Amino acid sequence: WERHHRPYMYYPILEKNGKFYSIEYEEFNKIYDYKNKIFNDDFVKELIDKYKKKGFNVFLPLDSKNNKGRWRWGFDKYRQNLQELELNDNNTVCTKMRATFEDGSIRLKKAKTIWYKPEYDTGSAGKLLKKIV
Repeated sequence: WERHHRPYMYYPILEKNGKFYSIEYEEFNKIYDYKNKIFNDDFVKELIDKYKKKGFNVFLPLDSKNNKGRWRWGFDKYRQNLQELELNDNNTVCTKMRATFEDGSIRLKKAKTIWYKPEYDTGSAGKLLKKIV
């Protein structure tokens, strides 16, 4: 998931008060120089400083060792799906778990059994049947 494999999937994600925002297209286009195939990390640092001063939390696709990676969505898809994002318990950007799937079907949680007592065990039923017969 290294960023140089998909350079246009590397961009900062902005969050403020539980709502997600996007950098401008002009800013996004300055992050990666396609002609020279290089990232402008100094510009990314400027963006981070700019948006942090405005009160935003800024997220980059980094692994546990702070290696730069890439997001799962390109910049356009990210901008179209800002409302689908949330922060999980680890303060990581993720997609929301919806009650329904895209096709409209309901996402069901697997029900837990209510047949947990020993008397509902099939072995107990067999013993009871032997007593009756």
